[in-house]
This record gives sequence, structure tokens and C-alpha cells, in this order.
Amino acid sequence: MKIYINNYNPQDILKKIKLIDQYFSSKKNNTEIISDDGIFYIDEKRFYKVNIILDELVKLRSNNLELLLDKSVYNNDIVHQVPFDHIDFHITTFYYAINSNKFNKFKIKLVVEGNYDVSDNKVIDKDKIIINKYHNFSPTNFYFEAPNEKTEFEILNNDDLNVFLSLLN
Repeated sequence: MKIYINNYNPQDILKKIKLIDQYFSSKKNNTEIISDDGIFYIDEKRFYKVNIILDELVKLRSNNLELLLDKSVYNNDIVHQVPFDHIDFHITTFYYAINSNKFNKFKIKLVVEGNYDVSDNKVIDKDKIIINKYHNFSPTNFYFEAPNEKTEFEILNNDDLNVFLSLLN
């Protein structure tokens, strides 16, 4: 389940990145493909077609923020062929967790997705990325990831979510 802050520009998260970086947990690279045949996703291991089974969005309020709870359910089918006509996006995803204990499945994580700016007049300096993973990084999306079993009450009263919301506010 994903939780979004309504009307919060993903670029604004860069202003708070030093505050949330102390909770950095992991980083992942993948490719998203958009075509007339649907949405596809390539990770380190497989190629999937994303199928939306249930599309549900619920509005919630927490402190002066309007949250959008995305209860959509997806099914990922393994595929072996890229559609001929498509657009692809290389996405870097950063994960943040208050307590990165892998055994606690009820933790809420902050997920920041984006890409590195490689416009014609900018060259990515790989040495700077190693020192500063946010060098030339441009966020395009962010959300909180929560276990599907959580109720709306549990989400709004979750300490991890409230810590992240206070850092982003």
C-alpha cells in the first residue's frame, strides 16, 4: 500500500534530503517501460507486465496534511518481450526506514524515486555520485510504503510515518 502527500512537489524533498538521509536504508535501479500494450517493469532479475487488479484511493488527514492512501492491487506477469513502440525511464529508488530491522514487517518506509539529470550540457561525474548519491539526482515521485494489512487508523498513528511527515513538513 502506498501513501502520498497530496500537493507535495517531489522536487521539494531535495530541500529536506539531509534530514532524511540519516534513515537511508537501500538503493535500487530499474527501468519502467510505457507502451500501448501497458506498463512494464525491469528489475535486476526479471521483466514484468504490471496489471492493475483493484484501483482504490482513499483520502486521509494527518496534522495539516492531506494524505492519499493508494490501496490498489497489482499483479506482475513475467514477460519476455519488450513492445516495439515504447518509452523507457531509468529510475533510481532510494528507501528510508526509521529502524531498518528487516524482521519488522509492519514498518513504514519512505520511498523516493527519480533519475539522474543527464542533459546535453550536464555530464554525470561518477566520482561525485559515489561521494554524494544525490548529485544530479532529480526526484520524480515519492511515497510511503506500508504493509497491506494495516488499517487506516494504524497508518495515521504510526510513529515512523509521523517522524517522516514532521521531517518533510
